[in-house]
Amino acid sequence: MSVAKITRAYIESIENTKLFTYNDIPSDCKSSIAIELSRLYKKGIIRKVSKGKFYKPEKRLFGEITPSSDDKISSYIDTIAGVSYETGLNSFRRLGLTTQIPNTTTIATDKPYRKVKLDNIKLKFVQKRVDVDKEDILLVQILDALKDIKKIPATTPENAFLYLKNIIKKRVGKSR
Repeated sequence: MSVAKITRAYIESIENTKLFTYNDIPSDCKSSIAIELSRLYKKGIIRKVSKGKFYKPEKRLFGEITPSSDDKISSYIDTIAGVSYETGLNSFRRLGLTTQIPNTTTIATDKPYRKVKLDNIKLKFVQKRVDVDKEDILLVQILDALKDIKKIPATTPENAFLYLKNIIKKRVGKSR
């Protein structure tokens, strides 16, 4: 089977709005994959989010649906070497500490990268303070929230502390 057919078959098999990269396509000939993806992009079959990241759009009555912001952020976290995790205001929102939606998402990595802009999302990379396993990311995010507890918008430090305390109690209850 040719690389072009493999590439097209992969794209047909994935669900709409799912992000993918060259590495997701099951072939070792990356240059041929790049050529075929370029063709499909020009035909409008796939769309580009950023360099090397594509998706198959879902066409609806009011236009095309693109991948969610969370999917775009996750794709960057997953492609960075080593274990990286979200920190800062967006992780505080995910924890339920605030309802404010920041326009910048901070990602903690082994080494800082340049800032990236994806549509309306700005990604900022900072140096990790500790090495962490994937299963312990929530605990590190809680520690980051405690460190920045006075900076969390739309809540008081006391309310944030009580909420974090409940998250920790639930987490400890599950591990027993």
